[in-house]
Formats: sequence, C-alpha cells, structure tokens
Amino acid sequence: MVKKKTNKKQNETVKVNQALTLLLIVVLAGSAYLLFSSPESASSEQEMKNAVGVKVTFLGVDCEDCIDVAAVRDFLSQQSSITVDETVELTIEESRELIAEHNISRLPAVLLEGDVKGVIIESFTQSNEALLLGNMPPPYYDIASEKVKGLVSVKHVTVDCRECFDMDIVLDGLSQAGIVVKDVLEVNSKSDEGKELVEQYKLEKLPTLIFSSDAAEYDAFAQVWQQVGTEEEDGSLVLRLVSPPYVNVATKKVEGKVKATYLVDAGCTSCFDPHELDVLLNESFGMFIDQRKDVDIMSSAGKTLVNKYNIDFAPTVVLSKDAGLYPMFEEGWAQAGTKETDGMFVFRAVNLLEPFLKQKGVYFSYVNASSGQLITTASPDSIIEVELPMNNSLS
Repeated sequence: MVKKKTNKKQNETVKVNQALTLLLIVVLAGSAYLLFSSPESASSEQEMKNAVGVKVTFLGVDCEDCIDVAAVRDFLSQQSSITVDETVELTIEESRELIAEHNISRLPAVLLEGDVKGVIIESFTQSNEALLLGNMPPPYYDIASEKVKGLVSVKHVTVDCRECFDMDIVLDGLSQAGIVVKDVLEVNSKSDEGKELVEQYKLEKLPTLIFSSDAAEYDAFAQVWQQVGTEEEDGSLVLRLVSPPYVNVATKKVEGKVKATYLVDAGCTSCFDPHELDVLLNESFGMFIDQRKDVDIMSSAGKTLVNKYNIDFAPTVVLSKDAGLYPMFEEGWAQAGTKETDGMFVFRAVNLLEPFLKQKGVYFSYVNASSGQLITTASPDSIIEVELPMNNSLS
C-alpha cells in the first residue's frame, strides 16, 4: 500500500497555523510527498503462494539530488503479490533505452518486469508488459531539460524589526513537509539588492520570502500558493500574505502589535484570569500582544468601556484594531466576540472559556456587568449565581 506522508502536527492546536501564511505548511505537511510503507494487513499463505516473481529495475540511481528510492525497495519487499527475483540499478545514461520504450519523463523511475499483467500495486501503472512507477515526486531529474527540478532557492527579505514574524518558522515547516530547500539567501531590505527586490516585486509587507520556480514542482505547494502569494513573470513565487507583526513598506511602521485592555473586577478574587486569553490568541493566531492594561469595572474608565461597547460581564478583553490584521482572525472571532464600529474587538462568548479553565482545574467565575452578580462554578457540573454586596455593583 502506498501512503502519503502525514505529520503529527496536523492533530495539534495549530501553532503552525499562526496565520493563513502557514496554511501553506499545514497542507504540505499532509500531502507533500509519497512514503512507501508496509501493508496494513498481514499476507495470507495463499497470497504468498500465488506471488509473481519479478525483475526490479531502478532507473537513474546516480541522481544524487533526486528523491531517495530506498523506501520503494522496502515497500516492494512487503508486497504479497510479488517476489523480487532480481534487482538491477541503472544510471541515467544506462536508462536511455528504457526511457524511450516506456515514455518516461522523469527519473528516478522503477520498472517491474515479469508476468505482471494481473498484478495491481498502488502508484504503479501498466506500461507495455511491465509495471512502471514513473511519476516520482520532486526533486527529480527532468529528461527533457536534463536538469534536476524541485531544488528550491529562497530569498529571505529581512527587515530591522525584532517583533516581526519569524520567517524561519515557515522555512522549517517546509523542510519538515518534504520541500527540499537548496539554499536561503538573506537580503536586508535596506541594502541595494533589498531595495531592488522591493521595487521589482512591489513588496508591501516585510519580512517576506521569494521562492524560485522549483517550489511549484511540489503539487501541494502549487495548490495553496494562490491563497498566500503570487507567481511573477520571471517564475518567482512571492509570499504576500505575511503574518503580523510586519513592517508596512509604504508607511515604514510596524503593524500587528495588538493592545489588549482587560476589564476586571478588583473585588472578585475568584473570577477567572482574563490573561488566559493571551494563550488562546497566541496559539490560535500567533497574535503578538504588545501592550496590556487592566481597567477595573468600577472605575470611570471601566464604566465607559461597559457603556460604550454594551459589555455584559467581566473579566473580558477589548483588543485594538491591529488584531484584525491577523489572517483568519475575524472569521474565528465571529464565534467568540464582536467587531465594533470603531474597529475594536470585544470578547463576549464567556461560555467558550469554561471548559478550557475547568480543564486547568480553575473554578470558573465572572461578574454580571449590569447586576453585579457573581456567576461561579461551584463544582465541575454546576453553576450558581451569588448576590454580591452593592458596593461591588455597577449601579
């Protein structure tokens, strides 16, 4: 059985999905390239008796930069429908005759010869009287151009910004997903070359990555690229959807540094800590909280916030407009809160926090902003309302 490589990180809360930029990695991690593994079920004795003896020929084994076919050897040794009687390895030059005979366009390739007419092996196709594995993933040797394709070069256009998104996360994710990055050239945007790149590709956000055309050889990369970048006339692939914080090239200002105002009740010692939202925002969106400020619900500033945004409970958080710069944030926030007419974001779905805090062994309590009632979890399965003294009420 031929399986696609899967990455355990798919099943985690997607730290890699800190932004839509990293959707690229998520998809690639799930479908970047083929891995050959042993069959899921054991072979029966009857299947072994009916196995066909085959000659296995590996073509183009001298391509040092190409994908390693060692996994194919192991895969074939596990097949119950065949037995490997003979193995032959041919260089690119020695493969010319078979390349022409089977119309092979890329190397390495694998031929199974013998009485294989009725044999079915996933990813192998019938070619004349043999079975052919001829569509190996990158990097591969392209017969027509006589060049290896799928060796990716990257220009990392950097900017002097300590808070800005770390593009090494993207590069590391690509490597883990099977994308072969041959070299990475760091180019400071203030250098002559950097200025030329900014002008040539009309870069609007920095830092960013510029990939050579070889990146498009990876099917999964090509499938998601239109969502995160552009293909230029020279074949280069420019990452456009950069995760904040980033430098806006036009204004030269850092954008995506979020200010968080936490509306708290100083008199409620059992209320949940709203700063727990920092963790969720960082894990879900990679959000950079630049400034944090606590405002008591009983203060004039707190009452102003309650009235301005019609807030129902405390603790809660109000996020600055920059939160909206994070890709997919507004879509996710629609389930947790509201975007106000002034562009600010108010957390409202207090029920979403309850299971998260209970899991951490924290009693879940908060204050009704209009009545001053304390709503608290007295046990894992029950919630009660407690009347607070009038001096803890907003009335």
